[in-house]
Amino acid sequence: MMQQELTTLLGLLNVMEEFELKLAELYQACAETWMKDERFWRNMERAEIKHAGIINRVKKIVSEKPDRFALGRLFKVPAIQTMMSGIQWNIQRLRKREITEQNMLFIARDLERSILENSYGQMLRSDDPGFQALVNEIVSDTVDHHAYLVQKIDEMSLVSPPKAEDHSRRQRR
Repeated sequence: MMQQELTTLLGLLNVMEEFELKLAELYQACAETWMKDERFWRNMERAEIKHAGIINRVKKIVSEKPDRFALGRLFKVPAIQTMMSGIQWNIQRLRKREITEQNMLFIARDLERSILENSYGQMLRSDDPGFQALVNEIVSDTVDHHAYLVQKIDEMSLVSPPKAEDHSRRQRR
């Protein structure tokens, strides 16, 4: 890998690490808002902090052995920054209690899905076993987070009362 590519990649990894920490901040705000589901949200928060640590370790491996890596499909830094701005906006809305927990679950699910669709494993290619293990861990965790969120959404759907608009629609039939 050439020096310019390495510099670009390390900059991107820094932004991705910030993204993971911003996501952790969102989940922390959720835990503070919905105490009955604090454990759920704290688990999500811890996982994102773990992901930031994994990205930090990837940066170290790439810096030490850049010749063992080839660039793949890179994330666009502005796209990640836009997602972080959206997360910050949702944190502010959350603190003002402008988002329901069910809506936040949908937002979190979509954030996890976007990470999943832009898989970490596609941005770098390497046969380095340490790198492969780290990427596999983060991708596996993201798949699990998505499933965990979908399960929580399904659970909430079972206990949520019908909305007034649903009730009025049924009466008109």
